Amino acid sequence: MFLYLEVVEMFNPEFLATENNDPNDENDLIQYLQKQSPEVLQRVAKSASEDIQEIIRHNVQGLLGMLPSDQFDVKITSSKDNIANLLSSPMALDLIEEGEQIKEILKEQITQDNQISEYKLANLVPKLWPAENPIMLSASSPIRDWLTFSENGTLTRNCFSFRGASGIDGTLSLALGISRIKNPLLLVTGDLAFIHDINGWLIENSIDMNLTILLINNNGGNIFNRIYKENLKEDELKKLFLMPKEINWSKLAEGYQVNFKSVANFKKLREAFDWSISIKKSVIIKVDIDPESEICEKNSLLEKIIGS
Repeated sequence: MFLYLEVVEMFNPEFLATENNDPNDENDLIQYLQKQSPEVLQRVAKSASEDIQEIIRHNVQGLLGMLPSDQFDVKITSSKDNIANLLSSPMALDLIEEGEQIKEILKEQITQDNQISEYKLANLVPKLWPAENPIMLSASSPIRDWLTFSENGTLTRNCFSFRGASGIDGTLSLALGISRIKNPLLLVTGDLAFIHDINGWLIENSIDMNLTILLINNNGGNIFNRIYKENLKEDELKKLFLMPKEINWSKLAEGYQVNFKSVANFKKLREAFDWSISIKKSVIIKVDIDPESEICEKNSLLEKIIGS
């Protein structure tokens, strides 16, 4: 049996009108497609590359079998739900293809010899921290950077995050709790999110948890620097959102009896990760970020990605 699927026909709204119209259906992709107009679905279908169409054909042939048509009559019975799930694959495959294009751009821009920046951390930390060990991302820049710059493969690893009051309340406490069950755990956090819950160290035996904290010291809430920089005066931005703090991080760690290192490049960061895992104690590893340089570099990189 030879099966040929025309991708444009796959996005016919009738195909997506499943038998199960339960509003609580957990298939978010199908729900999204069902809400689109026929014109939008046609544009999406026509934009699928030949490679994507070929992948779909092979997938369907592999699922249904390749019985010779001169010897067998084949009848296939399915429900609209199953067909809709199958035919939603072009969008997922296009996302993967787009991810591969971004990966090539990042490969040109990011090396372990570069100066440390937030978006480079998002790309390289998943490669430096052992794949079998979990990671927790604090709000808000680490999560956004992870989804944008970490490449497709990292979406399958064991990750944790949350949104507390003001987005950041309870960051350290939650990480300490997770590390009691899953360890060694890496917490990636900005300085403001970390200091907001600094007394989490007072939890019993917290310094003995197998927790590594990658402290991104960017002098305040850098996410707001990107969002509101063009709309507020510098003093207003600092007072209302950035809230920069002059903190002696080494002394702060000493006060809570937590191990501390400051690193300036990715080679030293790898060594610090190895050290923190080996001692099986709570560790703070600080990296300093120039927020102005970070914004310029990130905007330039995003323009290249969008342009691709």
